[in-house]
This record gives sequence, C-alpha cells and structure tokens, in this order.
Amino acid sequence: MPYIVAILAIFCAFTRPSFADAPILPLLPFDRPSLTTLQASDHKACAVWHVWRTSMDNKDPASDQFTLQQMSPTGNNGLYYGSGGRMRQRPLPRPVSSDPQWKIRDMEDDVDRASAIGLDCFFLSLCTISNGSVCWDEFRDLLVAANNRNNGFKIVPMMDVASLMNAGKTGAEIASALASIANNPALMRDKNGHIYIGATNGDLAPLSWWQAIKSNLLQRGIEASYVLTVQAYVKSKPTYMPFADGYGNMGAGTPLSVTDASDRVAELHQLGKIHVTSIKPQDFRPSKFWYLEPNNSVLLRSVLTNAISSGSDWLLFNSWNDRTESHELAPSTGTQYALYDVAAYYITWFKTGSPPPIVRDVLYYFHRIMWTTTPFDPTKQTMAFFRHPSEDKQQPVNEIELLAFLTAPGKLQISLGGKATPQDALAGITSFRIPLAAGKPTFKLIRNGLTKIKLTSAFQIRNTTTWQDLLYRGGGSTRPVVDMVANPPVTQ
Repeated sequence: MPYIVAILAIFCAFTRPSFADAPILPLLPFDRPSLTTLQASDHKACAVWHVWRTSMDNKDPASDQFTLQQMSPTGNNGLYYGSGGRMRQRPLPRPVSSDPQWKIRDMEDDVDRASAIGLDCFFLSLCTISNGSVCWDEFRDLLVAANNRNNGFKIVPMMDVASLMNAGKTGAEIASALASIANNPALMRDKNGHIYIGATNGDLAPLSWWQAIKSNLLQRGIEASYVLTVQAYVKSKPTYMPFADGYGNMGAGTPLSVTDASDRVAELHQLGKIHVTSIKPQDFRPSKFWYLEPNNSVLLRSVLTNAISSGSDWLLFNSWNDRTESHELAPSTGTQYALYDVAAYYITWFKTGSPPPIVRDVLYYFHRIMWTTTPFDPTKQTMAFFRHPSEDKQQPVNEIELLAFLTAPGKLQISLGGKATPQDALAGITSFRIPLAAGKPTFKLIRNGLTKIKLTSAFQIRNTTTWQDLLYRGGGSTRPVVDMVANPPVTQ
C-alpha cells in the first residue's frame, strides 16, 4: 500500500487537469461552445509558437532572463540599451518549478490556454532542424505537451524560411528531419491524413527548395499539405500558389492595410485550396526602433471581421509568444488577457458562422502609456521610434479606448484627470474613445443610474520618459491585474 501511495503522489505531482474547459467560461462575455464543437468546424484557427518559452531558465521571475536580459535596457550586454531593451512585456510570471519536466509543463499550459479560446493548433516556427538545437528541441517538446494534454489540440511544423535558408538547409535535409516525426499523433493532418507543413515568408525560398522537400518526403512515403504565408501575395502567386495547398500573406499591420479578401478567397476556393488570414494585433519592435499603428483594438477586430465576411478558411495569429515584435496573443504583463479574451469572441464567430450572443457585461480597455511624441532622453535612447515606411499611411493614434460587450443598453464612462466623459451604448459591442491624457483612466458601465462595472487601468499614462514605449496595454473587468504588470515607474 505505501508503494501505491508513493506512485500516486508522483503521478499527481507531475500531471494536472486541463483548465481549458472550465475557468475561462465565466470570464468571457459569451458562452463559448464546447471544444468538440469548435474543433469540428472546417474553419481552423492557429497561432505561431516562437522560441520564447514561458520561462527560459526556471528562475524567480524577479531575476529571470526576461526581467534581467530582455526587458532591461542593460540586458544582453547592453545590445539594446539605445532602444530601452528588447521587449516591453513578458510572459505571465510563474513560481520556480520543482518539476524536472518544467519545460513540458509550461508548454502544456500554452496548449491549454490556446485551446481554451478555440485555437486548433500551434505552428511551431522551425529556425533549426537538428537535435540539440533550440527550435527543433522546442518542436519535439511541444509535440510531447500536445500529446500529454490529449484535448484535440495539434502542432504544425512551420518553416522559418529566412533562418533555414541562411543556414543553407536543403530540401533533402529538411525532409529527413520531418520524416523522423511524421508519425507523431500530435501533428495536425488534413482530411486525407496528410500532415500539414507551414511556412513564414514562404516566398523567400525558391520553388525548387519547396519541391525538394515535397519530393524527398514522397520518396519516404510521406504526403503533406503545404500552407504558405508569403511576403508578396500578388507577385508570388504565379510561382507559389500552384504548389501550395493553403496560401496567404503575412498580415496587415494597420487598419488601413486591411482590405476585403473575398476575391482572393474565391480564387483559392476555385482551385480547391485554403485561404489563410494572418493576424497581428499590433507590431512594435523596440530593437529595430519602429512600429505600426494598430489604432488600439481596431486592427485585431478589423482583420477578424474581414476574415469572417470574406469566407476565409484559416486564421493564423502571427505570434503566440514572440514579444520582441509585440504581436503575441498569449496573455502577457502588458496586454494582460485583453487581446486574448477579445480574440476568443471572434474565433467562435469565425468557426460557428454567427456572432455569439453576449450574455455577460464585460469592459476591456486599450491604451499606450505615453504619446507617440513623448520626448525621450537622447543621451540614452539613440533615435526616435518611427512608423515603418511599408505601412506609414496610418497616422499615429493617441487615444484611450473602452471596448464594451453589453447585454443591454447602458452608459459608458471614462474618467481621467478629474473629467468624466460619458457615452450611451446599445446592447452589443461598442468602442468608445477619449484623447490620451496623463494619469490612470477609470472605466464604468452605468445602467439605470447604478454603476454595474468599474475598473481602473493598471497602467499610468505619463508625459515624460527615458525610453519610448509604444506598446499598447490592455485589461478587462472580469480578470484581476496580472502579476508583475508592465507598468514602469513614471520618470520625473
């Protein structure tokens, strides 16, 4: 009997029930259908998993790699000092784990969180393909995590074409690596049982490179469906669309860049192919000194509603966890759960074909912690952040947004600096804005003269700074402020 008890204790210590079906449901403004229902949809939703684990070193979050290296101006031997650090937010911190399989446990949490909002899979960005290398080892770990959770969530190997091409990897080498895992049950497969293979910047490799991967896999008896996202959709179409089974671009970075995709969807459907809509809620790259203007939550909502109205087949969030480019969807210390929760609503709409009824009042907010023009310290920051010229027609927006999901009409209110600004709102989704101002804004829902919801932003808007920080922050009324919220002290 003591032996059995000991075995059970070990089992309980290293296995945990999934939280995908329970805690999230009362936190959303709608009742999410079951995962079985969402996964049965022909419309798929996935996100790209990059190299950044929830914890890189299993250390105390106050002194781990994210805190001391990636978010600190002096981290990485000062490489990003001139831009104030490589990242402006980090993954949600967790305590140091005593589990020797902590890397797998963290990935299981990623699988659970992604599945909970209706995602079907992770595209794992493969920058390397050899055992003992970062990306390949993470790929194998993620397969283990998905198999452990066994909740229908799948994994797709995604070629990081730029990295693999720079490393001189041939189609034969890549096919050999993929063949070693091709029978893994965690891989996502099409209706014919063929594995999916994805690509970011698929048009950076010559078509012959892709053909070599395909032919070498076929020689091993492995058939695959190829889902390519490309930089130049129209220019690359004659070359890559005939090869690809799924095709899409790398995604709009501003609301002005979102265009109706109906014609592209129809063209691909006539060829029996999948249209992929890529999504990045925001794009801010401190290490490169540039940003694109997403206009608070407008970019996220515009891309998703366009995918729904155009009949797109797949959603592909460009990043689950790459905080160096700031378009991650995973809950984080700056965006908290706001983007994640809002995306959940549209993912369900995309998969079911109908907007989910709003059954709970929920308020979300989005704003930066400074103006795009806030002066910085030129003795420390080496140049001003600029809008990338590829999409610079979208002008900077310096506003506070309250995004309300309401079950019935009510009055919304944003208070800041002693001034309360109201707006009447109907049942449904309402976006309400005021100009950015210094302080911490407070948001209310008032109905029949009674305050139903009141929350204050976790972030201080400041008019002075040492380094610019153009990351949009966010929060919501159904969740507490996360630990280590990315709200740096206000400089004087």
